[in-house]
Amino acid sequence: YLNLLASQQLSVSQQNNLKRALALRNVIVARVKSGLNPGVDSSLANAEVASAQIALTNAQDVVQQQGNQLAQLTTLVPVDFLLDSSFVSQIPKTLDTTTNFSLTKHPVLQFYQNRISISSEREKYYKTFSYPTFSLFNIFQSRGSGFNSYTLNQTIYTQNYFSGVNPTRSNYLLGIGMSWNLTSPLRVHEQVKAQQFTSEGLRNEYELVNQQLSAQLILSKTRIENALKNYQAAPIGLKAATDAFNQKTVLYKNGLATIVDVTQALFTLNRAETDRDIAYNNVWQALLYKAAATGDFGIFFNEF
Repeated sequence: YLNLLASQQLSVSQQNNLKRALALRNVIVARVKSGLNPGVDSSLANAEVASAQIALTNAQDVVQQQGNQLAQLTTLVPVDFLLDSSFVSQIPKTLDTTTNFSLTKHPVLQFYQNRISISSEREKYYKTFSYPTFSLFNIFQSRGSGFNSYTLNQTIYTQNYFSGVNPTRSNYLLGIGMSWNLTSPLRVHEQVKAQQFTSEGLRNEYELVNQQLSAQLILSKTRIENALKNYQAAPIGLKAATDAFNQKTVLYKNGLATIVDVTQALFTLNRAETDRDIAYNNVWQALLYKAAATGDFGIFFNEF
């Protein structure tokens, strides 16, 4: 979003630069036709206009690229985005450059910490494979009989179904079983050891990311300070470049300056406008960088 906004502002600056180049060419061509200046001045003016047109086309191409990328990230159809102009009209109200933030709750570090915890639990789980396996089982058996008694007379029985299925004899068995593979401790020991190496590698990754985030947090302080310096210097440079261009244009119209002086002033003014556009955006970029380094995007969103 911020990159697209910066590219849009740069495109506007290039449009203004093209307008100035066209206006300057009109003045130069008129003076050349009047014989007040040599014909090479009009050639140089045409070259400046062509250069300004190329710069504008390149800036518009960057706008389209950044807009397409933003559309992909937001799952929107690529369109001409109308962005919030507050990013180029003001800077954040609160720019704290302190770096004494705790990174333990950083989402990225929490992700790596969870990976370490999962690996440690797997170590405990693998250790249970070396223990013997116990099983508890039981059997209950019951049967009924249609005979009234256990005698040799096979004719003494009943034809009633419910009397026949009524249990008269029951047996049960209750037991505990144990199985243990004597080679399991050796095999499990190597498996646990391999998982311990994995845990150690994850802890090293955690320390690496922690160091990177700490370095980014320190760098964010420098980026904010440098962005503020550029923000304060940009208006001064723009005003000086504007005055210089106006003076050189007036001097050229009166035959007191050359076309080289005017084109150099035009280039300086275009660069000053570009620096101004970038300076505002860089302050917001620096604040966003700090929010990412601390893992607290409230630092950025609370400015709205």
